Amino acid sequence: MSANNAIERVNHSLTLEEDLSLHIKGWKTQKVGGLLILILMILTALGLFGEGPLSARKIVNGDITVEYERYLRYQKEMDVSLRLSNQANVQIAIPIEYLDCFKIEKIVPEANESIISDGKVVYTFNVDKTGETILHFYLHAQKPGSAKGTWEVNHHNFQINQFIYP
Repeated sequence: MSANNAIERVNHSLTLEEDLSLHIKGWKTQKVGGLLILILMILTALGLFGEGPLSARKIVNGDITVEYERYLRYQKEMDVSLRLSNQANVQIAIPIEYLDCFKIEKIVPEANESIISDGKVVYTFNVDKTGETILHFYLHAQKPGSAKGTWEVNHHNFQINQFIYP
């Protein structure tokens, strides 16, 4: 039985033009649209537009771990956290081109020294060599679009790729 035969035609005295094939196309379009909205809602809940499993990134290189959000909102604060084990002095170099997309709100703990060298801002921290050290960089996204940069932590490179939604 085809879709046209499944719909009962009603005989009435009004002079209305009925185009059942147009109604069927409309119903199919509504179903597809509803499905697309459902998929978008699920992706949003999973973090496609901000915090969540699709957005969370964790990079491990030796005794150093960098965690950040891949998808951000314009002017929303984000946290880049670094975990280091058994490191006496910590030196973090961030490219200036990367920092053009962000405003550094605060660094916890504060760096002992910060200098600009070779197109990078270099932060130096004196930490206890034993145990684990956790550093937090709190940044505000300043430009919508793609933000890419290679953070260098104690001569280990970490490629950070982010997208900032307007």
